[in-house]
Amino acid sequence: MAHLRKRHALSLIKRRLKSSRVLTIQGARQTGKSVLARIILPTEFNNALFETFDLATTKRFAHENPDTFLEKNKEYHPIIIDEAQKVPEIFDAVKYQVDLHLLQDNIFY
Repeated sequence: MAHLRKRHALSLIKRRLKSSRVLTIQGARQTGKSVLARIILPTEFNNALFETFDLATTKRFAHENPDTFLEKNKEYHPIIIDEAQKVPEIFDAVKYQVDLHLLQDNIFY
């Protein structure tokens, strides 16, 4: 895509994902967050999965089954969720999975 430019945030995202299990991309409207999440990040990570809660079926499934939504995608890293704020239940499920993983790895902060 000719209009895609080098994203300065990309190197920061890659660095942060080495030391953090969860990363949030926030910013003003129409600044390229979704393009970064949908097009650029999946090409940078071999095992990435992009999901968007703009799709009604994905949004409904994640809303009704947030733990199952994460479980069925657990082999992917990272799982990129666009429009996550549309399914607030996903945040508790992510927190639980991160906490569980830390306990299993005996990593405590």
